[in-house]
Amino acid sequence: MTVVARTERLILRHIIAADAAPLYAVFCDADVMRFSKGVKTEEWVDNWVREIPATHYPEWGFGLWTVEEKAARSAIGYCGLFRTELCAAGEAEIGYRLATPFWGKGYAREIAAAACDAGFAQFGLSRILGLVDPQNRGSVRVLEALGMRYEGEIMKDWYDHPDHLYTLARGETP
Repeated sequence: MTVVARTERLILRHIIAADAAPLYAVFCDADVMRFSKGVKTEEWVDNWVREIPATHYPEWGFGLWTVEEKAARSAIGYCGLFRTELCAAGEAEIGYRLATPFWGKGYAREIAAAACDAGFAQFGLSRILGLVDPQNRGSVRVLEALGMRYEGEIMKDWYDHPDHLYTLARGETP
């Protein structure tokens, strides 16, 4: 199992098949998924857990990773970097979700900071993007705590309202 980063309380590592069951608590929870395209099925999660390591890691050298709590040695969510149509060369978007029992502990900021550090130091990125529903105040606070700057609104074809785009360039980390 490849470890990407460690913080005081968390490990950011490559996704493995055994992560599917703990990640059901993330993707199958309406509270966690309320700012996305909705709750996923366990079958969808099983496919996601197989797809990410098979596509992201070989194609980009990075991707979305499992967040593991050190104390419990269990998967509590995911965080990582991925490429979208918004990303230019040398850029990636950050994404993260944690199971609800792990909200309010500072874990999202801790692991997002570790992912950004890895993006710049290990993967040579020049800029990291954060796309967030403006109603998702927790995620907005995480991006702002990372030192990301608001750049404007993004309206995708399937959206019913615009998201906010935040960016962080290499060397701008707090």
